[in-house]
Amino acid sequence: MADGESIRERILRDIDSVTVSDACGTLLVCGQDAVVVVACEVDGRPEALVAAAPWGKGRVVAFGHEDMIELDEDSADGRKQLVLNALAWASNKDTDARVLVHGQSELAVWLEAQGCSAFDAEGAISDARRAAGKRDVIITNDATLSEEDRAAIEAFVTNGGGLLVAGTGWAHPHYGPKVRGRVAPMAQSALLAPSLGVIWDEETALPGDGSEEIDVEVDNELADRAHMGTEISALTGWLSGDEDPPVDDALSIPVRSALRWIRAAARNGADWSALSAAIDEAFQEMQDELAPTPESPIDGDERWKRSVVFLQTARWKELPPDEVSACEATHDYPGAVSEDAEDEPCSLTVDGSVARWVSTGRYARPGTVFEVEVSEEALERGLRVRVGAHIDELYTDDDRTSGAKDDADYASDEGDWQRWPELSFEYPLTDVVTRVASPFGGLVYVVVAEDGEAGPYEVELRDCVAAPRFVLGETNVRDWQQSGRHAPAPWGEFECDRFVITFPSDALRPIDDPEAVMRFWDRALRCYEELSGVEYRRAERIVADRQPSLGYLHSGYPIVGLVDAEDQALFSILEPRKVVSDGAWGTLHELGHNVQQDAWTFDGTDEVTNNVFVLFVTEALCGVRPIEHPMLQEPLAKLKEHQRKGGKFARWKEDPFLALLMYAQVQAAFGWRPFIEVFAEYRGLSDDEQPKDDDDKRDQWLTRLSRRVGRDLGPFFERWGVPTSAEARKALKDLPVWGGPEEAE
Repeated sequence: MADGESIRERILRDIDSVTVSDACGTLLVCGQDAVVVVACEVDGRPEALVAAAPWGKGRVVAFGHEDMIELDEDSADGRKQLVLNALAWASNKDTDARVLVHGQSELAVWLEAQGCSAFDAEGAISDARRAAGKRDVIITNDATLSEEDRAAIEAFVTNGGGLLVAGTGWAHPHYGPKVRGRVAPMAQSALLAPSLGVIWDEETALPGDGSEEIDVEVDNELADRAHMGTEISALTGWLSGDEDPPVDDALSIPVRSALRWIRAAARNGADWSALSAAIDEAFQEMQDELAPTPESPIDGDERWKRSVVFLQTARWKELPPDEVSACEATHDYPGAVSEDAEDEPCSLTVDGSVARWVSTGRYARPGTVFEVEVSEEALERGLRVRVGAHIDELYTDDDRTSGAKDDADYASDEGDWQRWPELSFEYPLTDVVTRVASPFGGLVYVVVAEDGEAGPYEVELRDCVAAPRFVLGETNVRDWQQSGRHAPAPWGEFECDRFVITFPSDALRPIDDPEAVMRFWDRALRCYEELSGVEYRRAERIVADRQPSLGYLHSGYPIVGLVDAEDQALFSILEPRKVVSDGAWGTLHELGHNVQQDAWTFDGTDEVTNNVFVLFVTEALCGVRPIEHPMLQEPLAKLKEHQRKGGKFARWKEDPFLALLMYAQVQAAFGWRPFIEVFAEYRGLSDDEQPKDDDDKRDQWLTRLSRRVGRDLGPFFERWGVPTSAEARKALKDLPVWGGPEEAE
C-alpha cells in the first residue's frame, strides 16, 4: 500500500489552496494504492479533485478537470505550483524534468520557462515518444486516446515513467467520441481504472456554471474521506455479516459510495468483484424478506433492507447476462412465465426517425438470457433494448440520501414498498448479437433514444415468449380470439398508431373485440390532435402499476395508473362506453397533460387546461356538451356564490373544476374554433413573443382569446376573478364587450 501521507505532502508542498473552475469535475478513487490529494465538498459529500498513485515502477497524478493542467503565465499560482509539484513527484526529479506534452502547446511553452525540457506533440503517443526522445513524464488530457495509446502509456509508466493526466468526467457523456452509436468509455478512466481504481466521475461536478474560479483549501482529513475504499470496505463487512450494519445515517455514505463505484467500475473495467460477491451473499441470505407485497411491504424505515435492495438492483444492471438470476419477488409482481411456455422468435422492422419505444410482442423470462440481433447500421443508430414497461421508481428523498439513483423520472411520494422499487431496465445494443437478461423479465421493446436516421432497421429477437397483443389494422379479431389472447406472457398490449395500452394479460384476454376498443382510442387521440393542432409523432402509452410513484394516475411516457386487488377502475378504458366514468376521465385527463403547453397554462390551471381536451373528446365521441358534462354540474351550482363573493382568484385557483367551468362557458358561447385557432397561434410565437411570466400569460390568454372570439373578454375575466393588466384590457377596447352567459349574471 502506498504511503499516502508522504505522497500528499510532496505534491502539496508550499500550497495552501488550489484554484479550480466552479464547475470542476471529480474523481472516484477506490484503489488501495491510490491517494486523494485534493478534495472538496459537493452537496455535503467529500469529492476527490486530484489523486495520485504509484504504478509499477512509475507514478501517476490524475486531475478531475482538464483545465487544471492547461497552464500559462496568467494561471493561478496555486495551480501552477500544484502542477510543478506533481511533475517533480511523478518524475522523481526536483528540477530539469524531461516532459512529453501531448497536445498542449501553451503548457509546453510555460514548462520551458520553468526550466523543464518540454516537447509538444500531437497524434499517437507511441509516435510522439519516438519523436521526443527520452522523456521522464507524459502530460495529457486527451479523451480520445486509443487502445494503442493507452497501452503505450501503461508500458511507459510501469517501467518507471511518470504521468500527469487530466479530464472532465461530467462532459464526457455529452462530447465523448461515439462507437456504434454509444459514447465510448472515457479514455482516461479506461487507462487507470483496471490497475489503480481511479475513474473520472461522469455524474458529479462542482455546482457552478464554469464562469468563475474558486479556491479549494487543502484539507487532508477531507481528502482521506474522499477515498471511497474505506467506506466500501466497511459496507462489505456489513454485507458479509462480519459486523452489524448501523441503523442511522451512518449507513448512507457507504451505500452511496458503493452504488457510484458499481456503476463506474463496471463500465470502465475496474475490479468490483469482492463488493459484488458480498452484495449477492447478503441478498441470498435475506431474499425471503426482500419480496415486498401489499400485505408485507418493506417499510420506509427499514433502511438496511432497502440498502440491500439498492445494491442488488445496481449489481444486476451491471452483471454479464449469464450471471443474472431471477428475483424471487417477480413471482408476485410483475409475474412469472409458465415453465412450459415455448419460445417464439420474431422479426420486426424499426423506423428510427422518432424517439419512442417500439413494441415487439415478446416477453423476456425473469433471469433468462435472450438475444437481440441487429445490423451494423442499427448499432450506429444507437438503438437500445428495454425489458419492462414500468417506469416508476419508488425511491423517496430519504432513499436518495441513502444512495438510490438521482435521475429517476418519477420519484415516489410513498415510503413503503409494495413491490420491488425498480422493475424495468434498458440495455445498450453493443454488438450485432447482444445477449440480455433481466431479473424481473418483462415486455421487450426496441428503444429509439432520439430522433434521427429513419433506417429502416431490422431486428430479430430469440428466446422470448409471446405476449397477448392486438394491433389495430394488423391483427385479425378472429386470430386474437382463437390464439392471440392465449399467449403465455403475464402482460400484453392493445395498440393503434396513436395509443398503446399495457395491462396484465388477465385484463386483456376477456376482451372479445379489441378492435372496437382501439378504434375508440384512435378516434379519441385524433381529437387531441384536432384541438391542439399537433399530430402525434409517436403513440401515447399507458401502463398499469400496482404502486405508481405519484398519485393514482400521472402523465408521462407512458402514463401510469394504479391497478391493484382493490382498485381496478383503470380497466374501464377497455370499455369505450364508460369513457365519461371516473376511470376514463383520469386517462383523458393525463393525455391532456401530455399535450398541455406552458405558454397558455398560468398559475392555477395546471389541472385545468388539460381538462379542456377532455371536454372536447367527450363531446366529439359521446355527444356530451361541455357545459352539461357531469363533472361540471357541481361547479355550476357553486358559480353564483363564487361571483357573489367577488370572484376571488385565490379560490378560483384552488378549485380546478370551477376554473374549468370558465373555459366551458367560452366554448358554449363561441364553440371550439377559437380554441383551435388560439392554440395554433401560440405554436407560431417566436421566442420574443412567448409570455415572460405568469402575469404575461394571463394577459396574453385574455387578448389572444378575445381576438379569436371577436369579443372583449375583459369583463368576463374580471367577473371570474382572473386578474389581468389595465394595458391588456385597454388593447381590447375596439371589440364588443362580452361579460359571460346570461345565467351567470
